[in-house]
Amino acid sequence: MNIGKRSFLLGLGLLLAGCAGAGPTESMLDEASRNSVVIQSVSVDGSALGATTEGQQVPSSTAVRILEEEAARLVGQGAGATPTVVVIKLESVNLISAAQSILIGGESVMKGTVSLVNARNGQVIIPPQEIDAGGGGWVLGGIVGAATRDDPATELRQMSAEFVDRTQVLILGM
Repeated sequence: MNIGKRSFLLGLGLLLAGCAGAGPTESMLDEASRNSVVIQSVSVDGSALGATTEGQQVPSSTAVRILEEEAARLVGQGAGATPTVVVIKLESVNLISAAQSILIGGESVMKGTVSLVNARNGQVIIPPQEIDAGGGGWVLGGIVGAATRDDPATELRQMSAEFVDRTQVLILGM
């Protein structure tokens, strides 16, 4: 394989590695455990983020606030008597920039971990599991791709909603 082809494939692989992958398809808990928990609260930790998101720069506090708003719908879910806390630790938020849209296209991606903790005794029920979520879908490269990108607030809302959907599947299987 010549160097040009090899470089292209390496670049393509790195590009695709930054995209949101498939989410969980079932709960990490067995049926009895799923039926014993109820989500009492959600904690979102954005301390691993810098002051702003990557790509388009939006205050990281905005990304955390929007994820907290979306995650509030998890509270009260579950049919059990054991109160739990969903712990979300954001690791990165990358909002696709106009330059990336023009040059190669891509997708905005939010990455973090989710764990489930017993609210009474602090026991970890589900250890940290990686979750990633995309916003706005794949944007084609070129002028059309740059022109059709969603605004940052919309992409943050979309990524947060998908992140919470994936969290719900991970914990409750639904």
